[in-house]
Amino acid sequence: MILDLKERKLFYIKTIKKEWALSNQDIELLEILKDGNFHTAQELVEKCNRTSDIAIITNLSRLRKRGIKIKAKYGVGYKLENTLNILGEI
Repeated sequence: MILDLKERKLFYIKTIKKEWALSNQDIELLEILKDGNFHTAQELVEKCNRTSDIAIITNLSRLRKRGIKIKAKYGVGYKLENTLNILGEI
């Protein structure tokens, strides 16, 4: 996956050639999850300045519906299953 910050789009390159426009919330979450480590919902709330973990879970659900593989492990947190490369700067 490639996240293009300048164009604010996410691209799948290898087997599926798709692109999506992303919201600010989507970009914030992807930038945090790109390290491949698990992050708790509470940690994501704090880093994204959200009011609740429900908002984070809803955002993660929306990203999953777009085909982004996000692993959830009960009691541990969330992480991206794929590598994310970031192009450009905001």
